Amino acid sequence: VASEAKPVVTIRRAVPKDVAVVTRILSEAADGAVSTQSLATYAREAAVVDELPGETPEQLALVAERAFPTPSDPPKVVGVVGLLLDNALKPMEMKLEKEVGYVTNLAVDASARRAGVGATLLAAAESCAQDYACVAVACRVDEGNDPALAMYDKKGYGPLVGRRLGQFRRLMGGMYAAAGVAHAVDLLLLTSALPTVAGAPVWM
Repeated sequence: VASEAKPVVTIRRAVPKDVAVVTRILSEAADGAVSTQSLATYAREAAVVDELPGETPEQLALVAERAFPTPSDPPKVVGVVGLLLDNALKPMEMKLEKEVGYVTNLAVDASARRAGVGATLLAAAESCAQDYACVAVACRVDEGNDPALAMYDKKGYGPLVGRRLGQFRRLMGGMYAAAGVAHAVDLLLLTSALPTVAGAPVWM
């Protein structure tokens, strides 16, 4: 028995007509972790409408199309990947150097998984980032997402603590430490407002 051939995939920029299918693919991949409304808003904002020559977009989305078995049928979108180029759009803890592109929302339709579509989308996002003068690409993968971790590891990705991510972690650590000290002083040396408000007797 001949093995099933892998789907032929072409990559292109997402356009407004892709919003519905991109939203569905992302929603199924998120499995309820992100609202469909939020994903639809992202899909609309990432789809290219009018872009001036030489202009660098704040973000963009790429989609993977697979042809149906018969050439007369229209192509089918089976995957999507986003690329954030503007630092202002990146999550606070992932604000890296401006020359680092941020890959987000990489998802593949269930019908096309384990066929190399995700890796093809990632490679296209890397190439696109390079076209916009990025020197590196970063992403965030949740622990436990073994298929994604395996793909990124195979592609040479590794843990990264960027300069700004390190600054963010140090800042948050300092804030938590200062808050802990202040709370201890309040409880042990001063009249604590928090226990009083909560209905407890004043600390003496």
